[in-house]
Amino acid sequence: MANARLNTYKGVKVQLWGVKLRAPAEPGSSVTVGEEKVGTLTSCTAIADGWFGLAYIRTKAGGAGLAVQVGDAGGEVVDVPFVTRGYLATVAE
Repeated sequence: MANARLNTYKGVKVQLWGVKLRAPAEPGSSVTVGEEKVGTLTSCTAIADGWFGLAYIRTKAGGAGLAVQVGDAGGEVVDVPFVTRGYLATVAE
């Protein structure tokens, strides 16, 4: 049933992405491209070379490589290991 719903409504509306940030940002902050809100940051942590967060981002906004603003911090959307994109098509019987 879930696959039929995804096919009917043209797929998943938001997906989980990583965001490499230049400064820390508060979970719950809006993720924007220009003036448009495209997602929400769910978490943020310090890493060896800066800050890293997870965010749900609208599928139509783009994916890896997208330049975003999270609160006062600039960042770039990156892939998250072990996360798959898309969905399985319905199997014909």
